[in-house]
Amino acid sequence: MKIKNNKLVFKKKKSKINEYCYNEDIVNLELSDRVKVISRMTFTSCRNLKTVKFNENLQKIGYEAFYNCTSLEEAFIPVKLESLGEAAFMDCRNLKKVILPSIKILPKNLFKGCFNLEEIVIPHSVEIIEEGCFHSCTNLKKITFSENVKQIKEYAFKRCQSLESVIFPDSLQILGDKAFEDCKNLKYIKFNSELKYLGKSVFYNKYYDEYKIKGTAFCSSFTSKADLENCITITIPKTIDYLTLGFEGVLPFAYRNKNKTCPNHVLSIEKEQIKVFMSSAFYSYQDDSDYIIKNGEFDFSKYDNQLEKAEETEKPFVAAFRLAYPENLSKSKEKEYFDFIKGYEKDVAIFSVEVNDRNVLSYLLENFSFDTEFCATLYSLCAKKGYSNLQEIVSVKKKKTALSETEDLLNELLLV
Repeated sequence: MKIKNNKLVFKKKKSKINEYCYNEDIVNLELSDRVKVISRMTFTSCRNLKTVKFNENLQKIGYEAFYNCTSLEEAFIPVKLESLGEAAFMDCRNLKKVILPSIKILPKNLFKGCFNLEEIVIPHSVEIIEEGCFHSCTNLKKITFSENVKQIKEYAFKRCQSLESVIFPDSLQILGDKAFEDCKNLKYIKFNSELKYLGKSVFYNKYYDEYKIKGTAFCSSFTSKADLENCITITIPKTIDYLTLGFEGVLPFAYRNKNKTCPNHVLSIEKEQIKVFMSSAFYSYQDDSDYIIKNGEFDFSKYDNQLEKAEETEKPFVAAFRLAYPENLSKSKEKEYFDFIKGYEKDVAIFSVEVNDRNVLSYLLENFSFDTEFCATLYSLCAKKGYSNLQEIVSVKKKKTALSETEDLLNELLLV
């Protein structure tokens, strides 16, 4: 093995390239037909390596074999390759074009940190995309999944910030935790109806307040429901066995449609047979191991049993939200939630205006006593925020309260 004119040349009989062949003088690499194995970390940090010509007889590329080859621009891996090691091309930041081999599993951190990779086609042979496989491929704009991909694991496409759409194949069964976390430009997501597991915070994004997402999730459009234009509803197929916080960040607590009438977050199970409100406060105290969908059904008891895990200051707000969306709520739980609100009803009412939740505000106005002065405060807050839909219900309460106070005063005068 020697370097000639910045080109690495191997002896004809060599079938395996040993570990740690590090040399910054290598610019071009061409493998003879006899080479079948590139060992672990062979070309790690060969920072001037720009081109690699693989032979069709290559069988194995080892762990971190081309890690941190920052000048490498193409990786046309032979189709017949049998084994591809973890992080084999990690941090090849100038890698722009890739052809993947016909293997079953794309390994962990395979192309992590390949900032300039723009498009990837997943071969038909691939069934599993391992953890962090395309993590931080910040210029990745297009993913074409084959119809055989069954699992996309944790962080697989985290921080792929140029992705605008993802269409999952019908074969997909498992989508791991935070698989598309921090994909801040994602606008279109389409699922299939065979998904079995959706992990927590799959599309979580901390960079913005409002996520304007279009398209379909679980075969149900993010479109109008009832009389609420653009109200977002997600239909969960009954094939789902477990669901955690997969949509955290996708449908943030502050999301409102243009008419400011959309409830915060509604989940439903197939054909909208069950609708359940989910507040951001619920997210704040839910354990990672707690599933709101279990064995294809919404677990109301799991939802209600979470209250004890909430901070004391959160409980009145969580209680109000649950009472405003009371599906399958027992009488004992209803009383428990009601008692949590007592003494905090004004704070919760103001908060319901802040988040523009008509249902919660209506419940509070119907079930708690507020004086005219406080009703006027609420009305003023609604007007300031431009929530005419809330002004209307506060106005009705304000008039009723004023009449009630007048009647009480007259009764007192009559008694005197």
